Amino acid sequence: MKNALSLFIISLVSLTQPLLVHADLIWTQDIIDSDRASSEYTSIICDEYNRYVAYYAASGHNLKYAFYDGGDWTTETVLSDGDVGQYCSIAIDSNGVPHIVCYDATNTRLLIVENPGPGWSIGEVDGAYSDVGKYTSIAIDSGGTVHISYYDVTNGNLKYATVIDAEVTTYTVASSGDVGKYSSIALDSNDNPYISYYDATNSNLKCAHKSGPFWSISIVDSSTNVGTYSSIDLDSSNVPYISYYDAQNKDLKLAKYINSNWTKSTIDSTGDVGKYSSIVCDYFDCLWISYHDETNGALKCYWNYGSGYEFWNVDSGYDAGLGSAIDTEKYYDEWPRISYFGDTYDDGYELRVMSLDNYTTAGKSSNLKELPTTN
Repeated sequence: MKNALSLFIISLVSLTQPLLVHADLIWTQDIIDSDRASSEYTSIICDEYNRYVAYYAASGHNLKYAFYDGGDWTTETVLSDGDVGQYCSIAIDSNGVPHIVCYDATNTRLLIVENPGPGWSIGEVDGAYSDVGKYTSIAIDSGGTVHISYYDVTNGNLKYATVIDAEVTTYTVASSGDVGKYSSIALDSNDNPYISYYDATNSNLKCAHKSGPFWSISIVDSSTNVGTYSSIDLDSSNVPYISYYDAQNKDLKLAKYINSNWTKSTIDSTGDVGKYSSIVCDYFDCLWISYHDETNGALKCYWNYGSGYEFWNVDSGYDAGLGSAIDTEKYYDEWPRISYFGDTYDDGYELRVMSLDNYTTAGKSSNLKELPTTN
């Protein structure tokens, strides 16, 4: 969800000046569900006061939903018929109604569920004739139309669907080679979709953009074996940013489209980092990325706030950060909330949400580093 006000410009160049940072910010953790079984599918969206999380509970093979109303978390099972809920993605419309898309592994189809109250309604988006619905991503435009990107397993294609008043229309966006894994969708201020995705045939990252009835596709990064775990968002000037994993070098990378060209930067290269990347541009056009540090089993977060940037080890327990997803609350401070799974070592995996709060502007970070730019 984008806003019109831009107070900061995000830079992808190396920073050489001393950086003032928000030294007294505090991360707090909520344990939402002690599912025990490992999972890598979570999705979070926030509005002004509430937080909404969709996730796959691997122990029961079902889709679950968690809601925070500003005071307490509540959870419920949404779908439990067969193995359903992987690759879940959540969005809320202008009335605060949650919409979730996910993969039904039992019937190899893409489902959508929504809860206008009371109860959840269920619909099939695609899957009557082929195995579709992995690597889903959802966004809702200003008129309430639901936009969905997803992977067609049978044909190896990137697909896109719209849902308007329960009427579903599906399209094949890209079909050259094996394309469409790790898709992520975002809308510009004119409600035009951008989709980042992985081209497995060429082992690179691509982006599809729809304007009017036409799709255009560009190669974002053609380096060797890059583009998995992609995530896309746009700032208030409709500039797209994509975070993704460089499997060749085991790095977190960031791409920005400006002046008709994709510029790429390596954000973090310490150890094996960048899987489960998730990106959001906040109200001020500050950039946030959550991701997994596989070397240290940690959840990490990158923040570019215009005049500087910072890294956090958000949760450094056993195998933390699986399936990380990030969003910011639509409130004055715009602080992030991250949903993810983490291992407790003794009792299995938990669904957790980390929240950053308590704003101050004092001190200097010891964690900052220069950000090299690569083309």
